[in-house]
Amino acid sequence: MKSTSKKILTAGILAAVSLAVFISCGPAKQETQTAVQSAESTAAESTSAGSTSQESGTQAQSTETTVPAVPVTPEETTSQGSTETKQAGHAGKAATLKILVASDIHYMAKAYRDSGPAFTDMVDHGDGRLVQYCSQITDAWKEEVIAAKPDLVILCGDLTFEGEKKSHTIFADILKQIEDAGIPVIVIPGNHDINNLNACSYDGVQTAPVPHISPAEFAKIYSDFGYSEAISRDPASLSYVYQADDTTRIVMLDSCQYTPRAVTGGMIREATYDWLEEQLRDAKQKNMTVITVTHQNVLDESEIYTQDCTIEHGERLENMIEDYGAAFHLSGHLHVQHYKKSDSTGNAFYEIVSASLTTPPCNYGILTRNADFSWSYSTKNVDVAAWADKTKSREKNLLNFVEYKEAFLKNVFMNQAYDEYEKQGIADSFSDADKAEMAGMYADLNMAYYAGKAYKIADEIRESDGYKKWSENAYQSKFNDYIESILTDATADYTKLEIPAR
Repeated sequence: MKSTSKKILTAGILAAVSLAVFISCGPAKQETQTAVQSAESTAAESTSAGSTSQESGTQAQSTETTVPAVPVTPEETTSQGSTETKQAGHAGKAATLKILVASDIHYMAKAYRDSGPAFTDMVDHGDGRLVQYCSQITDAWKEEVIAAKPDLVILCGDLTFEGEKKSHTIFADILKQIEDAGIPVIVIPGNHDINNLNACSYDGVQTAPVPHISPAEFAKIYSDFGYSEAISRDPASLSYVYQADDTTRIVMLDSCQYTPRAVTGGMIREATYDWLEEQLRDAKQKNMTVITVTHQNVLDESEIYTQDCTIEHGERLENMIEDYGAAFHLSGHLHVQHYKKSDSTGNAFYEIVSASLTTPPCNYGILTRNADFSWSYSTKNVDVAAWADKTKSREKNLLNFVEYKEAFLKNVFMNQAYDEYEKQGIADSFSDADKAEMAGMYADLNMAYYAGKAYKIADEIRESDGYKKWSENAYQSKFNDYIESILTDATADYTKLEIPAR
């Protein structure tokens, strides 16, 4: 059974340190597949960097909340081959299987964003997402995916910024371009994607609500990206099973709560657990390798990632993954690159958490199945600068993207520190130089944490004057707890992992 980690931060503190920010918006597979397009409009999205994304979609507000699910029996097969062919007990050698994994793309249609004060303030005081360049980052990633020619792409939810319908339809068109290159893509929703009342557009100093989507619309828009190819679909949620090849099944679990409206935290429905156990039992009987996927996390990835981050009552899901011997679990949601091993002494598994594709360092994961059925995992940063050069962009920030994204994220995290001084009423307790030093230390540590490499600077941070000033003079701030939890967790390079066969 899973041990319960100490929950030291409340949901309010999580928001303060940008761990699950829900920004308010004011008043209001195969080559032959085709993505769902809007019947009302399709137009090219023009960016200064020559983006190939397309703006499409309708403006009709949906009130539909039901989940369309056509159950398919586990015995059915797909075009990838028979489900009966895996060697018992992993006998023999495995064929190579390469999977790319990305999460928390938070794509936002260009029509909904501008360079006005409302949008700029949201970005500069947000959680680090480069929303202003999400089109270019996504296009650069798309080109890298097509060039890499993986066997499968898995997206772990939060496909859109705040669930805007137009953002969904444009993003689906981007995925269609990947599938048109012969690369299957499968998706699940995140907490931002469905029935999100924060869906809005920015116009100068104002925001205005825009159409969001229902669960039924999500399944329709992304029909060609997992749902129409599923060998089994859960009638109670947007969960399904995808047959990756003759030996491997991907269980895409919908862990989001969106009825009547979206909330941040995750849970698995009781009926979905029943469906899941049937799928895991069937896969085990057929000697299938199983990979499970959710948006929110199964394990308490650290002390601070509990409320609204770990799936409610997730011990049940953790035990099922262990009992049925899934190869590993994939999730996102945190915007931090991380992994953790479950607490079981006999049949433990790894959960790999993918950072946000559009939050610096803007990385995605590469999973490779080895001949002995073990797996190798690593990450790669999207090379936006190379893409900008190739597309002859004149945008300086894109051509110098590595420097730009680091400066941007540091500025966001320093803003968080200054906002915290004001919130805690301690701004007048420090000199300007002290506040800058403390904010800089916090930003540097948090940047390394997001990248999965806090271990590289942990000792340096502990010796820094900025750290000592937080510890000695700002102990009443919960940021101090956050800093300590990062340093405690800074024990490994979370961008690389070797996963033994199970």
